[in-house]
Amino acid sequence: MPALRQWLDGEYPRLESEGKSALVSCFVTFNEAYFRSDYTLALDSLPILAELIDALDERLWRVVIGYYAASANLHWLGYLSTALDLTTQAVIESSRGRLNIPGLYARELMLYAWLETDRVGYSQAVGDVVGEMKEVALPGDLPARFKLVEAYALAALGNGEKARSLALEALPRFDWPWPHREMLQAAALAWVGRWEDSQRLYRSAAEGFDREAMFLDRNAALLAAADMMLARTRYRDAAALVEETLPLVEPSINVAHLAESYRLLAESCLGQNDAVGAVGYYDRALGQLAGLGWRRTEAEIALRRLEAYRSLGMQSRPSEWYAACEEARRWLNQLRSTDLYAWLDAIESGRAA
Repeated sequence: MPALRQWLDGEYPRLESEGKSALVSCFVTFNEAYFRSDYTLALDSLPILAELIDALDERLWRVVIGYYAASANLHWLGYLSTALDLTTQAVIESSRGRLNIPGLYARELMLYAWLETDRVGYSQAVGDVVGEMKEVALPGDLPARFKLVEAYALAALGNGEKARSLALEALPRFDWPWPHREMLQAAALAWVGRWEDSQRLYRSAAEGFDREAMFLDRNAALLAAADMMLARTRYRDAAALVEETLPLVEPSINVAHLAESYRLLAESCLGQNDAVGAVGYYDRALGQLAGLGWRRTEAEIALRRLEAYRSLGMQSRPSEWYAACEEARRWLNQLRSTDLYAWLDAIESGRAA
């Protein structure tokens, strides 16, 4: 993150000169732990840093720590709602003064949190914010970062070709380790339906992350590779890969990864006409996601589970079927978007059976 690093490098001498060297020392230790994926040390350091920053009354440093805490909650722990709250607070805090580097990074992460909450519902709003950012002279990697946000928003709306083009335009501006670059390239290939190429890159990224002891990123890459197998209707292979990955995911700190594992196993079961197995895994996925903030994901899982219910003949038991449909509707009612109601209507009428 060149622009943020440059801002930090300018802050360290000021803090030292004002007798706030403890903040510098603590943050440097945290930052090194964060970027080498020392999850325990980094997470343990965050509340200490927050207390120190409050004691020293460093407003923009509150934004910095809010940004990192949000990133850790989203990418390491899987707590999307917490990440959204933290980024929103950081953006509000940063807005009390003139445009600043920490606030811009917080805004970028907030947009990703919006998309993860309901990618279709927030895509237009994300596009509007990115449009505003294009009117501002942004330093370093920030223009490319907002271009990449725009790519994800376009992909959410089904414009895969334009999304991939923007992502590949942005990629050279990032000084990322190679596995992270492969992850972005794999996602961009998935946007245009190149499932096999995407799967290969996800597997390569997973191997790279494993070598670097970046275990949560490795797990994410393996699960994404399994998802690409499902897209190619390789249901048994996808299930085998998820089952191989489960011993890595289950003891990890990322609770959303376990939910994704269950979702993938459910999809594999449904693809092999095992609706009973699918319902069981969908139930486990929804239970794992409860309260984490992944509302769009929850709604889609609820609809897939309803399809499994229909294939099992639940509609022949009207009271149970009505209750199941109403439960799915409650998931949809939490969303900003409305497109999933057509899917629900199709399932209820039997067109999606």
